[in-house]
Amino acid sequence: MYERIFKPLGMNDTGFFVPQEKRARFASVYSPGADGKLVISGAASGPKADYLAQPGAPMGGGGLVSTARDYSRFAQMLLNRGSLEGVRLLSPSSVDLMTSNHLPPRLMTGNFRSPEP
Repeated sequence: MYERIFKPLGMNDTGFFVPQEKRARFASVYSPGADGKLVISGAASGPKADYLAQPGAPMGGGGLVSTARDYSRFAQMLLNRGSLEGVRLLSPSSVDLMTSNHLPPRLMTGNFRSPEP
């Protein structure tokens, strides 16, 4: 993903973990406290800790951590139908396919229950 997406788009702060030298910039993660109010999760536990070490098996379907700037560059590439600042990552037809509705009409109602037998 680094060689084919992040590097060509200049997404320098996107990956599957936050390196030591960038941890001071990592936003705090909040979770509900015992009283229901939001509290900052501890660095040694909780959701933020999941991004402090390189995972054993990075998966493209989830687990990335990024900055708003990097994500906006990726989103702009999609809005540009596959290219950004002269770098083409996807064909326009691939972007069309990615942004098309593939759900059957029965799911477009908002009813996600299984159909009655």
